[in-house]
Order: sequence, then structure tokens, then C-alpha cells
Amino acid sequence: MGYSWKNFSLKSKLVTTCIFITVVVCVIFSMTGLLIERIKINGPIYHDILRGKDLIADILPPPEYIIESYLVVSQAMAEKDPSKIPSYYERLKKLQVKFDERHTYWAKNLPEGKIKALLLEQSYKPAVLFYSTVTNELFPALAAGRREQAEKLLNNVLNPTYEAHRIAVDEIVNLSNAENIETEKHVSTLLRSSRVIVAVIGVTFFACVLATFIFIINNITGQLGGDPSYVAEIARKWAGSDLPIDVVGTGDGNSVLGVMRELHSSKQMLEAVTQGITESILLLSTDFKIMWANKAAMAQSGLTLNEIVGKHCYSATHHRDSPCEPPNDSCPLSDLLATGKPKTVNHIHFDKDGNKIFAEVVVYPVKDNMGEIVELVHISRDITERVRMEEEIADKVMQLEASLARVKQLEGIIPICMYCKKIRDDIEIWHQLEGYISQHSEAIFSHGICPECYKIQLIEIEATMKQ
Repeated sequence: MGYSWKNFSLKSKLVTTCIFITVVVCVIFSMTGLLIERIKINGPIYHDILRGKDLIADILPPPEYIIESYLVVSQAMAEKDPSKIPSYYERLKKLQVKFDERHTYWAKNLPEGKIKALLLEQSYKPAVLFYSTVTNELFPALAAGRREQAEKLLNNVLNPTYEAHRIAVDEIVNLSNAENIETEKHVSTLLRSSRVIVAVIGVTFFACVLATFIFIINNITGQLGGDPSYVAEIARKWAGSDLPIDVVGTGDGNSVLGVMRELHSSKQMLEAVTQGITESILLLSTDFKIMWANKAAMAQSGLTLNEIVGKHCYSATHHRDSPCEPPNDSCPLSDLLATGKPKTVNHIHFDKDGNKIFAEVVVYPVKDNMGEIVELVHISRDITERVRMEEEIADKVMQLEASLARVKQLEGIIPICMYCKKIRDDIEIWHQLEGYISQHSEAIFSHGICPECYKIQLIEIEATMKQ
């Protein structure tokens, strides 16, 4: 029967990991030690580099040492053919350029001290005089055929300046060799000290790793408050079930099992709160699939939690196979994913029997630590009764508006005869007062006579009868 890593206990896993890390670190330290041995001062790689530099130094003359320039001058002095003198002059100028370049480099990079003073002053000044004499006097004399003048310059100026330069260079070489020997000794001492420090650090590291793993083992075992496999089993059941789960264990409130008991209690309380809300609440994934529903949502759809989970929201609430879309029902979830902001819309849902339910839908985003939307909250409130009342009110308003539309009104300036009291309309026709008012309003006239007119009419009647 083969052994799997899963079959090992937590303690065995941590101890195995500790041993593995210790072995890897030992290998790293060993490889580092071997590498240091190879590249250290006086090591094999160091000697290879030094040998290459020594070979180049032995083959090529150093630019900061004017020995090659002195050789060119000597060759020019021995040349019998005047036509070849310019070639020696050109060669000398190139050597002078290299000398100046290296002098500038060492002036910037050489640390202050005796060697720098020797190189920049005692060896440099004779070299400057050497190049100045050769350029301005010796080669012009050779070009003009004045051999005796050139011989005097060589013997009286160039040879002494070259000798002074050479003496300063020899002193620089001696001082540099002495400094290099001291540097090698210092580096060797430093390497020995480093080996001791590395060994101490390694032993300390191993001890710290071992102590850390022992602490981790004891701490995890205490923090779990029970067997790790039991803790994992409880966690899986609690995460995937809505049924009450009894969490037992020896851990206190600070242990994993203790915290799980508290979380389970909090979950039950949250379940009680959400299940008591009469609005339909759905927790959706970003592809609109239902992940959780409260009792109101399940009652409206006529489905159990296991049946409703996994369905698309538009299938459970609208009885359709595709997401909501305009012009009938715009999808607030699509707008929420696009803007990241809550959205409120009015929709027509259907209950388990196919009856219409007017619903006010509000959707909210659930974001992770990076601000990305990972889940959606869909809350719908039944506003069927409110919609019906609004429709009734709208009908009443329409009836009132129709009644008002039938009421005729008289307004503005009405032209009336000051004697017969007839009224003129818009097309210049005169009408009796009673007819005009009856035509332009709902008023109906009944004729009678007032007391003042009665007296006047009675007098006129009596006068007529007498006649």
C-alpha cells in the first residue's frame, strides 16, 4: 500500500518540510563556499585573471610609461632616410595621446596618497617635458637635417627626463606591489572571518528553523482545538450546507473550532434575519446564476433552496430563457456590471402559478478587496397593490379631466349693445343675451320679471288700456 502526502499528519508534514529546508540550505551554503574558494584572492579564478593581465602587461608597453616613446625617438635618431622621419613623428603623437588619456583616467580614479602624487607629478612632469622637447625641437631638427642639434637634445634633455620618469615609475611599481600584498593579506583574513561568521549564521539559522517549526507545530495543534481532519470536515459541511451543524471540540474561543462555533452562530442569526424579510432576496453570480435565496424568494418561485440554486434569475422570476432586455424589461444587473452602481427598476415577475407580480427590483454589487464585482444582490419588493392603487387613481384623474373638459367658460371682453343688450360674436353677428350665454356655457335661462320692471310694465299696460 503506497503512502500519500495527504496521509501524513500535520506534525509529520511540518517535520519533513523542516528537514527538507535544512538540507536545501546546507547545499546552498556548500555551493557558496565552493564558489568563494574558486573566486577568492589567490584562488584559481583570481590567478587566471591575474595571469591574463600579466601576459598583456608583459607583451604591450603601458601607455603611462614613456618607454615606447623613448624607443621611437631612438629609432628616429638612427634613421638615415629623411623621408621616414614623419612616420616616426606620427607614431609618437599617437603614443602621446594614449599617455594623456591614461593620465586623465588615473587623475580621476586613483585614490589620494603617495602613489597618486608620484604618478601625477614626479613621473608626469618629466614625461611632459620629454614630449614637448621631442615635438617642438627634436623632430623639427631631424626634418631639417640638423643631426648635431638633435644629438645634443637627446643627450642633454631627453635622456635625463626619461631617467627621472623611469625612477618615479619604478617607485610607483614597488609601492603598488607592496599595497597589493597587504590587500591580499587583508582579504585572506576577511575570508577566514567570513567563513566563521557564515558557519555561525548557518548553525543559528538551523536552530531558528527547528525552533520555529516546533513552535508552529505546537501553536497549530493548540489553535485547531481538535483533529485537523475533523476541522476540515466541519468546514466543508458548514460551507456547503444550510442545515444546522453541531461543532464539538476541546478548543476555546480562540481556537479554530471555537471560532467556527461563533461563526456558525452568527450564520444562523443572519439566516434568521434574512429569512424573516418579506422581500425576495437572491444572491447571484456575475453570470446571473442564483447562489442563495431567502424564504420569500423560494415561496414566490415555488422552489426549494436546492432547486432554485443554479438557476438563472430570469428563469426563476420571469419564466424566460434569456436575460431581460428592452423595451419591456431592461436588465438592472447588466447596468450594474457596466457601472458598478446600484440600480432600481420596476419589473413584472411571475409567481409559481404564472400570476403577474409587479415588483420594484433593487440590485447591489458585492466587491472583493480589489474593487472587482464578484457577486450580485437582487432584492425585489411586491408592489402589485401599489400599482393597482396608482392605476385606480389614474383612472379617477382621467375622469375628472374629461368632466372639466366638458365645462364651458366665458372669459375675456364681450361686446354688448348698451341699449338692447345684444352680444356680438367673432363673426360680427348680434345675438340675444340669453341665447349667447346658453350657447357658450351650461347655463339655462328661465324668464321672470323683477319688481322694478313689474311696476314699469304695469304703468305702460294701464296707459295702453286707457287709450
